Amino acid sequence: MKVSEALKIISGEVSGDPDIEFNRIAPIQTAQNGDLTFVSGKKYLKYLSTTNASIVILRPENKPSNPTYTIIFNDNPTESINKLLRVIYAEKPLQPYRSPTARVSEKSDISKNTFIGDNVIISDGVQIGDSVSIAANSFIGENVSIGEYTRIHPNVTIYKNTKIGRYVTIHAGAVIASDGFGYSGVDQHGNPHKVPQVGSVNIEDYVEIGANTTIDRGTLGDTEIGCGTKIDNLVQVAHNVRIGKRCLITAQVGIAGSTVIGDGVVIGGQAGFVDHIEIGEGTMIGAQSGISKSFPPGSFISGSPAKGHQKNLRQQAMVSKLEKLFEEVKKIKKKLE
Repeated sequence: MKVSEALKIISGEVSGDPDIEFNRIAPIQTAQNGDLTFVSGKKYLKYLSTTNASIVILRPENKPSNPTYTIIFNDNPTESINKLLRVIYAEKPLQPYRSPTARVSEKSDISKNTFIGDNVIISDGVQIGDSVSIAANSFIGENVSIGEYTRIHPNVTIYKNTKIGRYVTIHAGAVIASDGFGYSGVDQHGNPHKVPQVGSVNIEDYVEIGANTTIDRGTLGDTEIGCGTKIDNLVQVAHNVRIGKRCLITAQVGIAGSTVIGDGVVIGGQAGFVDHIEIGEGTMIGAQSGISKSFPPGSFISGSPAKGHQKNLRQQAMVSKLEKLFEEVKKIKKKLE
């Protein structure tokens, strides 16, 4: 792509050759001749004098004195790069295909434009919309519905009765609608007695689910994932959890049963939730937080047990001073004795 073509996607002013082409987008530290790169913050300015990139996007105030490359001046280089990435590296719809090794029930209803990879199993009553792709070794259980333009990557397991919307992406190894962890009392042998999990999972449009993430079916009703929510790898969503719209949930989060998470909540990695609590919309949750109670909308919480972020920082500062305080108390005690 030429710089002049890139400027149809992003805004900016050019210093250098507007007809120069780039073959890829690369980090400024490792960019080579023919690459486009960018400066996202002050700590990367030092690379402006050493980069081998052919084109650099940067803010006007960061212009180097003697550049050896073409510059695109832009007030937000990071967002400009993101726009270019979305256009240049956009996933293209797969051509309609059905592998001869796939097992597709005659009692399913599947669009002719669907891509079905090797060893895929599609059960009775499945409904699949237009331009869906299902990669190799995936299993689609009975009465599952999948909306148009959804993309299912290899080795995904989707249990029966799951409802998946349009433009959903499910990455490799994810398991959708397996049994929730429900036990009550003991059986005749004294073992924990399993409660049948007869609900399902409802995933709305534009959701993305990361690799090896698990989402349990509801005990009676549905586990719900709201429109536009993005879930990272290795996340556990338990039965009857309701997650709102446009939430961001990063890796290794665990959400216990019947927890309700409002719209626009951001959850840092390895956070853990107890069951039956409610997190208000717009809340931000720090990494490794232990959430043991409900919080109102707009909260910013961290720590374990989770509390207001500023309070948590103050308490951490106090803990760091305990050793010094202990030594001072010892000295005072010695003098008193």
